[in-house]
Amino acid sequence: MQVVVRMGVAGNGTPVFMTAGQSRELARPFGATWDADRHLWLYPAYYPAAKKVLDDFKVLDSHIKLEFSDTASEYIREVERTDVRYAALELPAGFEFVTKPFAHQILGLCHVFYMMRAALFYAPGLGKSKIAVDWMRLLRFLGDKGLTIVMGPVVTVRNWGKEIDRHSGGQLKWGAVLGTKTQKTKVIERAAAGEFDALLVTYDTAKNFIELLIREVPYTRIVADESHGIKSFDAARTKAAHELGQKAVRKIIMTGTPTLGSPLDLYGQYKFLGDYFMPEGYFHFKQKYLVHSPYNKHVITGYKNLDILNKRTQFLSLRKTKEECLDLPPQTFVDVDYDLSRHQSVIYNQLIEQMGLDVGLLIAQLGGAASDVMPSDTKLPHAAALLNKLMQVASGFLIKNNQDTKLCDNTEPGGCRYVMNCVSSKIEPYTKGCLVASAPLPNTITVFDDNPKLDALEGIFDSVLEDENNKVIVWCYYKAELDLISKLLEKLKLPYVKVDGSTGDRVQALADKFNDDPKVRVYLAQVSTGVGITLNAAAYMVYYSLPFALGSYLQSLDRNYRIGQSKNVTVYRLLGRGTIEPAIVKLLDNKVDVDTVLTQKLSCIVCEQSMKCFAEGIGLFDAGCVYQRNVDRPVTRMRVIKY
Repeated sequence: MQVVVRMGVAGNGTPVFMTAGQSRELARPFGATWDADRHLWLYPAYYPAAKKVLDDFKVLDSHIKLEFSDTASEYIREVERTDVRYAALELPAGFEFVTKPFAHQILGLCHVFYMMRAALFYAPGLGKSKIAVDWMRLLRFLGDKGLTIVMGPVVTVRNWGKEIDRHSGGQLKWGAVLGTKTQKTKVIERAAAGEFDALLVTYDTAKNFIELLIREVPYTRIVADESHGIKSFDAARTKAAHELGQKAVRKIIMTGTPTLGSPLDLYGQYKFLGDYFMPEGYFHFKQKYLVHSPYNKHVITGYKNLDILNKRTQFLSLRKTKEECLDLPPQTFVDVDYDLSRHQSVIYNQLIEQMGLDVGLLIAQLGGAASDVMPSDTKLPHAAALLNKLMQVASGFLIKNNQDTKLCDNTEPGGCRYVMNCVSSKIEPYTKGCLVASAPLPNTITVFDDNPKLDALEGIFDSVLEDENNKVIVWCYYKAELDLISKLLEKLKLPYVKVDGSTGDRVQALADKFNDDPKVRVYLAQVSTGVGITLNAAAYMVYYSLPFALGSYLQSLDRNYRIGQSKNVTVYRLLGRGTIEPAIVKLLDNKVDVDTVLTQKLSCIVCEQSMKCFAEGIGLFDAGCVYQRNVDRPVTRMRVIKY
C-alpha cells in the first residue's frame, strides 16, 4: 500500500501533514486526527511536534509505503534547518532588543519563537514577561502582525501593560480588559477594530466574555501567564481557556510552578497547548498516572508511569531556576519565636482537646453574652477547620461563621418548602437564588487584648525601619490580620499600602506606589495576591502568617528576590512556640503543599513521622507508614501548649 504525504493547514491555520485513506495504521503517528469533511488524516507539522510525527512515519513506513510531495519534502528540510538554528540559538538577522536580555532570556526567546506550542517554566523573577514581549516584537519584525491575547490572574494584567511598554519601547500597543462590563466590552471592540498588538485579559474575564472574544477579536496567538491557574481541568476558567486556545496558531504557557508534585497539575496546561499532547480523557489520565488506596478510591497513595509523562511533556518545555541563571545577593531566613498569651493558650488547648470551644473563655473579650457570638455546642468538623482556628488564635483573633449549616432543615416545620427546587437547581443557601436567606451573613471576629505575635512584628518594624531607606513587605493569610496590622502601622505612623483579594486591578498601581514613593514604608498584603508583581524596593519581608498552598508561598517569596534586586534580602517568619506554625514551615520548606495534605492526607498533618515520610517519599499507606490498613489507625494528637 502506498500513501502520499502532502502539506496543508488546519482550521486555525496551523500547518499539518495530510494523508488520504482510512487504514488504522494511519491513526498511529503522533497527533493523528481524522478530518471527516475532507476524508483526510491530519498530523501536526509545526516544530517540534513535526519531529515526533516524522519519527512515527519512519516506523509506519515498514508497513505502508509513504511518498512525500515536493512541498512536504521541502517543509521537512525546513524542520531540520529549524532544529539546527534552535540548537545554535540563532535569531533572525537585523532583530534588535529594546532592553538588554540575559542569556537565559535569549534561550527562552528562541524556545518560544521556534516552537509554535511551548511551555516556559522559569522561576519567578527570571523575566518571563520580557521574553514574551520580545517574542511579539520578533514576530512583528518578520511581518506577522497578528494580535496576541495574554491571559493571567488579575494581579498580573496591569503589570503586563507596563512590561510591554518597557520592553517594546512603545512599539507594541495594548489594551487591558478591565473595569465594568461596559468598559470591558469597549476594549474588546477596539481590539476587534485592530487597535492593539496585545489584548490583556484575566482568566475569569476570558471565561465571561468567551463568545465575544472568539467571534470578534482577530487573534492568532495566545499566552497563558501563570498557567498553573488552568491546571484544574474541571474548572470553568480552564475550559474557557481551552476553547479560546482553539483559535490560536501559536500558544505559550508560562509559570514558575507548573506542578506542586501531582501529574494532575500538568493535564489542563498541556491540554491547552493541544489535545494530542494529553490525548486521554481525564478519567483515563488519572487511571494511568495515579495510584489509589485499595481501601479508599479517593485517597491517592502515589504516582506511576512518570517516565512516560516526562517524555511526553519535556520536549515542549524549558525549565530554569534562579540558581541556574542569576547571581543574586543572599536571601536569609530568620524564624522569630514568640509565646502565646495565657488567654490564647487556653483557647488553643481547648480547640485541640475538644475540637470545640468553651465560650466562657471569651466573656472577658466580648463584654456581653458569649453565646450570642459562639454557641456552646460549637464543634469543628475536621482537621482542616481545626488548623484554621489554631492559626487564627495564634494571630490574635477568632472568626465565627454566623451562617446556619442546618438552614435548609429547620426554616419551617419539616424543613424548607423550597429545598427540592434548590437541590435540582443547585442553589446554595445564603446565595442570590435562595428564597429564605439570599445574602451571606457577616462573620463575627473576636480580637484578643494581648497579641504577642503582633508585638513581635512591631519589634521587627522598630529594628528594620529605623533606617529611613528600608522598606518591608508583610504577608498575611487572613483579612482580619490586615486590619490588626493596619491599626499598628497607623499607631506607629508608618505610611503603607494594603492589598487583599478584593483589590482587583489596582494591585499594580499600589505596587508601583510602594516601589516609587520613598515615604511608603510597608507593603501589607494577603499572601494569595503575591503573584506577577515586583517589589524589589524592599530588602525585608515578613510572614505574619503562612499560607497552606505551596504555590502561594513560593510565588510570594520571590516578589523582592528577582532580576534587579541588588540588596541582601531577609525573610522573617513569625512562629509561635508549641503551635502548628513550625510544622507548617517545615512542610513548606520541604516543598510539601499543605493544602494537598489537608485534603488528601489529613492524618499525616498530625503524625510525628510526617517529616521523615515527606523527606523519604513515603506516602500514606506505603510500606513504612505508621497507619494500618484498617479502621483502627494509630493517631498522633496535636499537643497542648504548656503555660
